[in-house]
Amino acid sequence: MNRRRPEFQAIDFAAWPTVAYTEFDQEARRTFEARMQALQRYVRGESLKQIEKSTGVDRHQLYRWLERALSPHPDGRPFGFRALVSYIRVAGYARLRVLLQ
Repeated sequence: MNRRRPEFQAIDFAAWPTVAYTEFDQEARRTFEARMQALQRYVRGESLKQIEKSTGVDRHQLYRWLERALSPHPDGRPFGFRALVSYIRVAGYARLRVLLQ
């Protein structure tokens, strides 16, 4: 039985915006490629154990990146692979406390 969420099974990577990750430094490029490969393998249906073993990506991080990648970008499209770039903010800033005067 496949327990993956239906929206994860219907992901179309062709509709996702791409990232010019070849311009990254070598370490950042390797990190980004491992994340991207892990997402693609997960959507293709590979087991989490295989993905963790081959890419070094933890399953909890994989789920987190999927949620980030599927969240809407201000341009109307999903964040897609842009959400995998380190230090990219997906959610807007929201103040939690009222300003005191």
